[in-house]
Amino acid sequence: MRSPTLYLFFLAMVLASFPLNGFSAYASYFFVGNGLSASLAATLLSVFAVIVAVISLVSGSVSKKLGASITSIIVFVGFAVGVGMMVAWTDGGSLPVAVASLVPCALIGPVQILPALFIPQLFGMKDYTSINAFGMGGFYLGGAAVFVIVAAVMQNLGYNMGFIVLAACGIAALVLFLAAIALSPMKRLAANGGHPKQ
Repeated sequence: MRSPTLYLFFLAMVLASFPLNGFSAYASYFFVGNGLSASLAATLLSVFAVIVAVISLVSGSVSKKLGASITSIIVFVGFAVGVGMMVAWTDGGSLPVAVASLVPCALIGPVQILPALFIPQLFGMKDYTSINAFGMGGFYLGGAAVFVIVAAVMQNLGYNMGFIVLAACGIAALVLFLAAIALSPMKRLAANGGHPKQ
């Protein structure tokens, strides 16, 4: 509880929930608001769900190979790239651009496994259960907040800006995760030769 790493991790989990929950809730409104039929928008969301499922199936082995930091960069930067493609599509792009944008956006799907990846690296396994519960509490808090915040942004500034905010929240979460790693008690322990600092 004395470590700033814990609070950086909590805030990162709050913001990490914005892209996943916000996309799932508002993507259909985005597509319909930019000229697609409701049925086509629903089809695109179904495609998105299938891609998320496929990515989730392999995310464990990929993250084990690449590590938490690289995995989180892929997840959040990939989502931001997908949002950029969506916004570009609204500016006169063709439908294939909108469809293709679903692939990088779907990289956000495994965001819920990030606690399992980060906690051992940040804190070790001694208090895994309580820290995981703390982090997931932040994730669900962010999931509730996104519906109020992003809805207000979309209502006042439009769908494009709402999705840009989702991407920005993902990048902010990434920065917080990486800052937490830099300040991690486990990193300090490793730097001290694996022994607690005297």
